[in-house]
Amino acid sequence: MYEWEDKKLVQEALAKEMELRKKEKERLAKNITKEKSYGAFKEWLKQSLIREREEYFHKKLANSEKGAEEQAKTQEKEHKKVMSKIAYREWKERKLEEARH
Repeated sequence: MYEWEDKKLVQEALAKEMELRKKEKERLAKNITKEKSYGAFKEWLKQSLIREREEYFHKKLANSEKGAEEQAKTQEKEHKKVMSKIAYREWKERKLEEARH
């Protein structure tokens, strides 16, 4: 009879041991999954920040180019205004000289 009780105790101990190992294995698997997930998130965040920084610099460069173009157009308009005023004055002076003669 003691043999049977010993066998039963050993089987119960083995069952508890197996259950503990199973739980530990599941816990480790969850931790590994969490670490992989966290690593993937960190990589995504890194790529996202790099992409965001590139977009910021491209936008800033585009704005700078646009500003330079607008400044060039403004300078060209000012130059045309000055040239037209000079041409008008010259025309007016010629007309006055022709009127005098």
